[in-house]
Amino acid sequence: MNKLSTETIKAFIAGALVVCGFRSLIGLRYLSIGNITFHDFIYELIYFLALPLGICLFLNMTGVLRWTWIYLLLVPAVAVFRLFLSIHYHITSLNHPPIFWSVCFDLPIPIVLFGLLSWSHSNRFKNEQDV
Repeated sequence: MNKLSTETIKAFIAGALVVCGFRSLIGLRYLSIGNITFHDFIYELIYFLALPLGICLFLNMTGVLRWTWIYLLLVPAVAVFRLFLSIHYHITSLNHPPIFWSVCFDLPIPIVLFGLLSWSHSNRFKNEQDV
């Protein structure tokens, strides 16, 4: 049975970031066809940054781990802000496409990835690297 290591968890996080970034790239194309608001575009653009970040993390480039920590802290804050905007638009009955559920499904992903990244830097993995 293989044990988890910091590198395998980083590879998983990198793959998840690449998938999220690619989904956002497709979403940007979809949003360019229909009615798009400015905050939808900015949210998808921020989510798109996961694609190059995930590729750089997979290639183990220097300094990318710090940017991954910052990104995984920034995205949930932006998602919560977008969630409040969608509730505001729903209450004021503006003609705005319903984005509430898409934000609710996007919110746990960076939180779980942040938890995995912080778990991979815990003392449990630091002690195994010394062996």
